[in-house]
Amino acid sequence: MVLTLIGLRPDLEPVRDQILGSSSVPSLDDVFARLLRISSTQTLPSDSISDSSVLVSHTTSRGGRSGNRGRGQRPHCTYCNKLGHTRDRCYQLHGRPPRTAHVAQSSDSQLPQPPSSSASQASQASVASVAQPGNASACLTHTSSLGPWILDSGASDHISGNKDLFSSITTTSALPTVTLANGSQTVAKGIGLALPLPSLPLTSVLYTPECPFNLISISKITRTLNCSITFSDKFVTLQDRSTGKTIGIGRESQGLYHLTSDSSPAVCISTDAPLLIHSRLGHPSLSKFQKMVPRFSTLSSLSCESCQLGKHTRVSFPKRLNNRAKSPFELVHTDVWGPCRLRLL
Repeated sequence: MVLTLIGLRPDLEPVRDQILGSSSVPSLDDVFARLLRISSTQTLPSDSISDSSVLVSHTTSRGGRSGNRGRGQRPHCTYCNKLGHTRDRCYQLHGRPPRTAHVAQSSDSQLPQPPSSSASQASQASVASVAQPGNASACLTHTSSLGPWILDSGASDHISGNKDLFSSITTTSALPTVTLANGSQTVAKGIGLALPLPSLPLTSVLYTPECPFNLISISKITRTLNCSITFSDKFVTLQDRSTGKTIGIGRESQGLYHLTSDSSPAVCISTDAPLLIHSRLGHPSLSKFQKMVPRFSTLSSLSCESCQLGKHTRVSFPKRLNNRAKSPFELVHTDVWGPCRLRLL
């Protein structure tokens, strides 16, 4: 989520500052929905509509009250075929905004349904296009595929039957007995390290060739990585509890939550310039900056000129001067004033 906020356009920096400065860390779906609502209110260039490769349809006309329709006609939604709103404001397509979710009435038959999987993927693609306008096509073609790992709340240990998924594996004499879902028992053939994602290392993974699935134990990963897991109807998010950073995202498929793996690089948010990220985050101190962006934890110093000038204190004038003036204006004393400690004099 932090990388997504870093890659936003300059005109969306106030929104990013509000999200980063909130007391509680919002979920990834809430951030996507908020950015999508803001981006839909902005007028896009006309040539972007004619591009057939764009996965999400944007409109240059909001179809508001000052549109071309008659005075007595109500707006019509081309998605749900209902009157009173347009397609870009359809709750059934985009979902209900979080600020109005708590005022839903008791008429459940008229409530909008949760967005479908294709609509959620389209929302993510649209937010990616907001991140960097110059690489909109690259962002829209950025997809995520279902990984081989499944999040399982019933597994007490990480288990895998595919030896190719291990980064390192060792064989010891004292290996535990694994009880499979069908009730059969087998002895693990090894234990090792697996890396489903660079930010998600799995230690003490049991290698069991008889197991046809690759299972991630929820109870074990929350203890070892000090993370929290949030489930929704279509997605699952893993967040570091100390920093609030999203370390993994999963997607629901056929009743199971698979950990997703990126199939193409996120070129729209890829940047490794620490000074650029430091300035975009509001010039935090080095310790705060390393907590917000853990990949710079080995950074020893930040040579930010703005921080040095902003925290600079002037040296006081000496109490005595060796030279004396012999004529008027031969020696001029100057000083700078401020800031005043009192707001009003």
